[in-house]
Amino acid sequence: MRYLAEAYQQTRDEKYQQAVIRGLRCILSAQLANGGFTHSPPSTERYYGHITVMDDVMAGVLGLLQEIKLGSQRFDFLPADLVHQLSEAHSRGDALLLDLQVKTDGKLTIWAGQYDANSLLPAQGRAFELASLVSRESVGVVRYLMSDPTPSARKRQAIHSAMAWFKNNALTGINMVQVEAEPVRYKYHTSTWDRVIVTTVDSPPIWARFYDLATQQPLLANRQGQRVDSLVQISRERRTGYDWYGRWPAPLLADKYKAWQQKHAADGTNTQ
Repeated sequence: MRYLAEAYQQTRDEKYQQAVIRGLRCILSAQLANGGFTHSPPSTERYYGHITVMDDVMAGVLGLLQEIKLGSQRFDFLPADLVHQLSEAHSRGDALLLDLQVKTDGKLTIWAGQYDANSLLPAQGRAFELASLVSRESVGVVRYLMSDPTPSARKRQAIHSAMAWFKNNALTGINMVQVEAEPVRYKYHTSTWDRVIVTTVDSPPIWARFYDLATQQPLLANRQGQRVDSLVQISRERRTGYDWYGRWPAPLLADKYKAWQQKHAADGTNTQ
């Protein structure tokens, strides 16, 4: 959408303008009444009808709507009535995203990967994506929340709570490394290496992709939807075709969160 808007700004070719407008109207039509955006509208089969944080669905769409709501020059050609509708859609989705932050034992944590569109409870995605907290895409949610130039007290608390969770649930003393392996062609990718978890004393913190909703412990599952205890119990196809561990929160913890705190301390809005 941003590419098409830039193309229109550069060329003034109305085909780009109309494409953006049609795309944005499609987004409006896809939004649920509760403010959510699903994985693959209009389908409701399997996980396609779940409100989705995975793949940056909610954060990605809301980031676009927020940019328009804040008056981005990139989208200055949009009709006023459409901008108004998009602004209202953003407000609904933004409020829902805050509601979806999982609370465990009375404390806000991060976000689940998918939610049932009606009950708003965490839901399963693909067979190996069990209902759980998801660290990778929660980083995208926090980045989106931080992009609000005037965050509400509730939004600031959501950010502080998520950052505390990232810090407290980092894994130390281990690392995930690639090792050479005989090439194997799978349906969706070719693997010329494998992944293993090793013990280490000097690697930086790492995070599991998924965490158990109740225990906050790393959660792994195979293609059959069975929970397993370690990466080696997952098939090589899934070990090399999916990101089970990563350092996604590290840049936030290293400097971006501090910069955000300093910015809002200066404007008097950074209170915990």
